[in-house]
Amino acid sequence: MKAVTLMRSGQDLPNEHCYVLARGGGWFLIQKISEFHLDGFSLIAEHTVERIRYNKFDKKLEQILVFGVVDKKVQSYELSLNDNIRLFVQLMNSGQLISLEDEADDGRYVIGKIRKVQKKQVSFQHFDAAGKWFKRNTVFEYSEMTKVSFGGEYEIMWQRYLEEGGELL
Repeated sequence: MKAVTLMRSGQDLPNEHCYVLARGGGWFLIQKISEFHLDGFSLIAEHTVERIRYNKFDKKLEQILVFGVVDKKVQSYELSLNDNIRLFVQLMNSGQLISLEDEADDGRYVIGKIRKVQKKQVSFQHFDAAGKWFKRNTVFEYSEMTKVSFGGEYEIMWQRYLEEGGELL
């Protein structure tokens, strides 16, 4: 497996240094590379990716990662990418915190838990910067999602904080 860069379309979409684990149903499933280490997983909407780059910079990053700077190994992650309902039910049932983003238009970002999966959307309960859960759920259409992240340091730290003294539901 090769470390690559997903070159994102649009001026405000960040490129993703990653290992591509799977592709299907309009999604790339990636294991993210951040600051020379592996940092969880993301689903990247396929329509936001202009091309996949593998050049001398990606090869050098790969050499650094193999050299031993990282303490984690590339993992496989089984998700039903070809069926949004099954995919998001799997994420909902995982019990982990999920970050949802609409990077394109309004820059909407939430972190929390999927509460209901429907044909065209998910209902999502999220919390504020102090860890306080909102009572009302937010609805995200699948077509609005450009990035869905889970199992990364950010999500894991929030999960630990909320489990220790916060209000994790």
